[in-house]
Amino acid sequence: MTAIASFLRKTPVTRLHDYFTAAGFTSLAPVDWTRPESEVVEPLIKAVDDMNEDEKQRVILDAGRVAALADEPGQNAL
Repeated sequence: MTAIASFLRKTPVTRLHDYFTAAGFTSLAPVDWTRPESEVVEPLIKAVDDMNEDEKQRVILDAGRVAALADEPGQNAL
């Protein structure tokens, strides 16, 4: 879960909102996206941790893909 927490903390809340809305996660607990960023991330981490395993694995895989693109080799590949 550490990688997910890092991913969620480093991603702007507006982009996280877009991601979770577009992906259609049904087991994600409601998140108040209107709160300040500092008050959204921690509840979002808990909400992701509480998701059903299939959807949580999707988030983990997506976060891994993003992390792979964010490092130096990933940036060079882009």
